[in-house]
Amino acid sequence: MNIENNLTQFQLEPERDKPDFFHIMKYTSDGYYAHFHRNSELYCVFEGEVKVSINDETYVLHDGEAVFINSLDLHFYQCDEPAKIGIVLIGYRYMRDFRALFPQDNVPTLLKNVKQNEKFFTLLTELNEKESFSEFEKFSYANLLLHHITNIWGKHEKILT
Repeated sequence: MNIENNLTQFQLEPERDKPDFFHIMKYTSDGYYAHFHRNSELYCVFEGEVKVSINDETYVLHDGEAVFINSLDLHFYQCDEPAKIGIVLIGYRYMRDFRALFPQDNVPTLLKNVKQNEKFFTLLTELNEKESFSEFEKFSYANLLLHHITNIWGKHEKILT
């Protein structure tokens, strides 16, 4: 992936930005261009090494590590070699409970403890097998993923600019 093109062609992804969008998938990736969306994203590395850039920060992730990308964060991924990754895109509608309970907080971004990440990596793998989700399942699984993450990593205070 050409980094110069990546940074000059960032874009909003409207097809992934619907309030009721809930999507899980595991796949082999060679990176992804700079983009942003209102919906939150859990990005997990199952195998390989990925450089993940979120706003002005770059993180290098390895097997079992993840990042949580909050709403409207500009982000992209770079891989020198293809990596096995998993993502969960959580529609804005399914983040409402978290935002109502914790209006001053965000989900933490960097999730690097492999052992502690096992619960949501396992859940992502199990849910990847499902072809569709009922509305109740979308709310339930989004909240369960957020519970696993914040139970381990806590919450981070929003920085207002």
